[in-house]
Amino acid sequence: MKFSAVLVLALAVATTASPLIVPHEELCSDKSAPVAGGFSPASLNEPATLEVFEAIADEFILTHNTTVTCDDFVIEPLKACSQVVAGTNYEVIMHIICPVSDTTITVYGSAHLPLPVKGGRPLIVGEVEQVPE
Repeated sequence: MKFSAVLVLALAVATTASPLIVPHEELCSDKSAPVAGGFSPASLNEPATLEVFEAIADEFILTHNTTVTCDDFVIEPLKACSQVVAGTNYEVIMHIICPVSDTTITVYGSAHLPLPVKGGRPLIVGEVEQVPE
C-alpha cells in the first residue's frame, strides 16, 4: 500500500512538472512521416492561417492584459500546422511584438475553423499560452 501511494505521488509530480506546451521545433515535425489525418505544416501566408494568427494573438492580449501591457502589437508567425477534420484545426507558434514596451512574447495557440455554412464561419480559439523562453 505504501509503495503504490509513493508511485502515484511520483507520477503526479512528474506529470505536473512536465511542460504542457510542445516546443515549436516539434509542432507538426518534419522529422517523421506524416500520419494520415494528422497535423501537417500549413502555409504562413494563406488568408485562413493569417486569420488564425490574428485571433489567437487578440485572445492572448485580451486574457493576459494584466501581466502583459501591449495595446498595439505586431505578429511574427513562426510555424503553423493544420489538420483537416469537419473544418480545419490549427496549431500555431508566433511572436507577439509589443513596440511600446519593447517586449517580444512567444505564444502557442490552437483554433478550429468550421466548414463554411450559411451565416459565416466563426473561428473558435482553443488553447492560448505563453511559451517559456
